Amino acid sequence: MTLFKPISTSPAPGQRLRTVVVPWPEAKPDVYGVRQEVFVEEQRLAHSVVDDPDDQLSVHVIASIDGEVAGIGRVTFIADDGQIAWVAVRRPLRRHGVGLAIMRQLIGVCIDEGCRIISLNAQTHALSFYERLGFRPLGRRFRMSGIEHQHMMMDVDDREMRRRESRYR
Repeated sequence: MTLFKPISTSPAPGQRLRTVVVPWPEAKPDVYGVRQEVFVEEQRLAHSVVDDPDDQLSVHVIASIDGEVAGIGRVTFIADDGQIAWVAVRRPLRRHGVGLAIMRQLIGVCIDEGCRIISLNAQTHALSFYERLGFRPLGRRFRMSGIEHQHMMMDVDDREMRRRESRYR
């Protein structure tokens, strides 16, 4: 994977989008770079994006467009639950399928690991995106660092999910 580099333009037509599972030691600089850009500088959601103890225990997915880091996401496994977190796409590369590619990869990893439930905390502006993937809201909305979120889950054992499963592989 290339090292994180600042970008300011959208991808050109025909550029290749790729997602890969990357071991934590290799993923760390790119993950921290995207988190810093999106969650600290842009959204002011977090003050620090390093030293999350779950990072070392999680599976990390990095999306790139022609070798340039475009977005990130991770899943942490607790029993038969896959908890997706820290999904972020760099601002100039949004609305180009990067988030969808990351989520498909993460959902596929969860299915391959035998998860029965996949959960996440979605920023409410992205609820319809996660609903289209098969997630359902659960409980009340809440605020995290001033940004409204909704806990969501996907029941992998659900019949409808089984029909969609091939889409994630």
